[in-house]
Amino acid sequence: MKIIKNWQLFGIIILVYIFNLTIVNSIFSNDIYVNTFSGQMSAEMIAKTLSFKSKYIWVNYLLAPVFMLFKTMLITACLWIGFFIGGSKSKFKDFLRIVLFAETVFIVFSFVRTGLLYYYNFQTLTEITQFQPFTLYSLLDVNNIPEYFHYPLALVSIPEAIYWGVLVLLLKPLISGNFWDRFGFVAKTYGIGLLIWVSIVVFVTLNFSS
Repeated sequence: MKIIKNWQLFGIIILVYIFNLTIVNSIFSNDIYVNTFSGQMSAEMIAKTLSFKSKYIWVNYLLAPVFMLFKTMLITACLWIGFFIGGSKSKFKDFLRIVLFAETVFIVFSFVRTGLLYYYNFQTLTEITQFQPFTLYSLLDVNNIPEYFHYPLALVSIPEAIYWGVLVLLLKPLISGNFWDRFGFVAKTYGIGLLIWVSIVVFVTLNFSS
């Protein structure tokens, strides 16, 4: 008998992410917005922006479970479809459980990034959004790189690599073979799904920036 059900695990993940989001929101002080938009917007417009932010901050907390559900379902679907095509009959919920447990990798690194944000005490929104530790993005001068490449560069990261490794390890009860056999399965399922998703984001970014 499983100690915790999938919906309970999902609920715990959401609560942890919302807790981290609350900490992150506290970093985005009014001074950060003033420092960012001074010289670009009038004091009246900045005040309206801050009022809008304060009034609709609850939307962030509402969207958190929606985005997490969307993400975990898509990844689970990639794994399950690949497994189903191979003729195996493991249940969707078994793969969902694996994806939810693997999500703890990103949870840990999200808290690490939040801690580093407090440590560095950035003063503008640009500095905060460009702060992507443990990624290829952080090693390059992104000011000289087209904006549509920023998201893919941020995905090439230590957390993503560990996430792949955790998926491979957790899939052992469902997929026979050695580590590299399971790694190949992840690459052909989640990897292809991730590539499609990145292509969509790059396409949208390219069209909006042009």
